[in-house]
Amino acid sequence: MLTIYAIDIQDSKSKHIIAHRLLKQVLTLSNLSENLLQSAKRTRGGKLLAGKHYINITYTDSFAFIMITEQSFGIDAETLKPVSTQVRLLLSNLLSISISNDWEFYKAWTAMESEIKYYDDKGLFDALTGKLKKNHALQTFHVMYEGNLIAITSTMNNIKTQKVLFKKCKDETV
Repeated sequence: MLTIYAIDIQDSKSKHIIAHRLLKQVLTLSNLSENLLQSAKRTRGGKLLAGKHYINITYTDSFAFIMITEQSFGIDAETLKPVSTQVRLLLSNLLSISISNDWEFYKAWTAMESEIKYYDDKGLFDALTGKLKKNHALQTFHVMYEGNLIAITSTMNNIKTQKVLFKKCKDETV
């Protein structure tokens, strides 16, 4: 089972600060020591590595999602809202796939972003310019949470059959 901590953040300007402040709470809920953060290192891709734990954080308009795992994962989330035809066409052309509606756009976008985040040294430019080598062992699946589409990417054999448990966290200081 995969656990994703969902942090409801109403003040989108402070979402990074709030999510990182709540990271200590998430570590405690995960039965991990807050001391892990003292030795954590940030990868080029922005992921935190704390000992053998990968700390993945992604943001939407009103949520931060945190997933802590012992193997590399990529996670991306987007709030579903209308997408212009031009933007859908642009992504369709860049990825060389057919994208005919908003749902297909968000599935393609979050899958691409979560795959980028799987790697510790890749960025959006790498994906959009074809410099992201196709790893056929990678698998991506999607889940919904309160109007947000979340893509999770891993080499885990049974990733698509994993159950996802969402635990909601609140920032009591806001």
